[in-house]
Amino acid sequence: RDAQVRLGTEVTSVTARSDGSVLVGIADGTSLSATGVVVATDSATAAGLLGDAATADARRVLTEAPYASMAHVNLRWERDPCPSSAFEMLLPIGAGPRDVLGTIVKTARTSDLVPAGARMTDSYFSSEATRRLDDDELIAAALRHVGEILGSRYPQPEAEVFRFDRALATCPPGHYARMRDLRA
Repeated sequence: RDAQVRLGTEVTSVTARSDGSVLVGIADGTSLSATGVVVATDSATAAGLLGDAATADARRVLTEAPYASMAHVNLRWERDPCPSSAFEMLLPIGAGPRDVLGTIVKTARTSDLVPAGARMTDSYFSSEATRRLDDDELIAAALRHVGEILGSRYPQPEAEVFRFDRALATCPPGHYARMRDLRA
């Protein structure tokens, strides 16, 4: 109802006050008094920001939430090297661990992000591969994966690597039940 939303504001602390409100410290040295706060960041950072405004159990659950890291390689061809291919997703087949989890193929037919006549792929890597491979090795693995399915006779694409240390919370058994109990 009377919520105020501030975007792009770096919060440095959230402190519980005796009247039930919280004092929100901001990086520019100012602070705000609020009846509540939504912390939109990864769980470990949220636990540190919330301090005594959260219970010890809530901070422990937030701190212990495991995360999977991830790398994503974007390959772009200004001119589609395989215009007759209708594949939209490339998935590795077979048992065992693998570096590339899958690749999404985008053209102007499937995405507004791709200009007419161009092609783009987004390959996603396992946490283990993300930790083990450098950017050049990730690009080479993405090119091999795409080449195995679409063929390897195409010009070198523009390539960009995106890495995320905390890409996805991987919840162990019982995590959602603990979060439900904390909310209650």
